[in-house]
Amino acid sequence: MNIPAFMPYIWLTVLVLSVVTEAITSSFIAICLFPAALAAIAVSLFSLPLGVQIAVFAAVAAAAVVLRFTLGEKRLKERADKAKMLESYIGRSALVTDMVTGSHAGHIEMDGRLWPAVAGEGKEFKKGDTVYICEYSANRFICK
Repeated sequence: MNIPAFMPYIWLTVLVLSVVTEAITSSFIAICLFPAALAAIAVSLFSLPLGVQIAVFAAVAAAAVVLRFTLGEKRLKERADKAKMLESYIGRSALVTDMVTGSHAGHIEMDGRLWPAVAGEGKEFKKGDTVYICEYSANRFICK
């Protein structure tokens, strides 16, 4: 068996290792090798020379890394900024605009915006009540 015949398996191994490494480290770097390995597998199935396969792998990996550090960093920063903003609401008061219970997500108003909320400690709040934000979890505020 010559080298080009088993290269799809080599690239498949690279693909699996990139996914496993990303799952272990969560660095969003190893996952950039995933599309590169897919492209290399596609190229190797056409029995193109090893140099072409490596060039395709390197080019796609480089493009994925560039995308990760341009678009990905911007998105990660936006998420971090949103998390800081949401944390700043903890301890503040809000106005109930739609009934809030422990099992029913209602809505509260802060700074002119409506937010989903549930009541903590088995409480129930009616429209017009003032509540205090004690935490943010599962995409909603928990009020007391």
